[in-house]
Amino acid sequence: MDFNEDFNNWLTAALSEDVPDDVAAFHFNLYESAGDDEIRFGIDLVGTGSFDPEDDDWACDEVWTPEQRMLYIPLEASGTEWEACLSCMKSLVQNYLNTEQGPAEKLKSGAAVGIGFVDGDIELVWQR
Repeated sequence: MDFNEDFNNWLTAALSEDVPDDVAAFHFNLYESAGDDEIRFGIDLVGTGSFDPEDDDWACDEVWTPEQRMLYIPLEASGTEWEACLSCMKSLVQNYLNTEQGPAEKLKSGAAVGIGFVDGDIELVWQR
């Protein structure tokens, strides 16, 4: 199984869980992982209670996380530089949103979907 399939399966499972009505937006946090030569980065998903395109702190307003919150990204999928990882993960999220599956529609039930490294800028992947 390749990482694209792993990512899609992880995200579908996460979005198959009950998401509370107070989730205003979704955010994919990217972070650097430590301790494994084959994994440099990880990704997780949160539902937030607010959304403000002018203030990136909306992504910190977590009101929901899936049971399997994190997914480690193998080096061959992420590359070694954060810019490459961000670009790759943003593309995977955009492709998932374009599938128009039930779980993808759940992501679009909020005001926006963002992605970015923890302590970094947020890029909006989708906005209502």
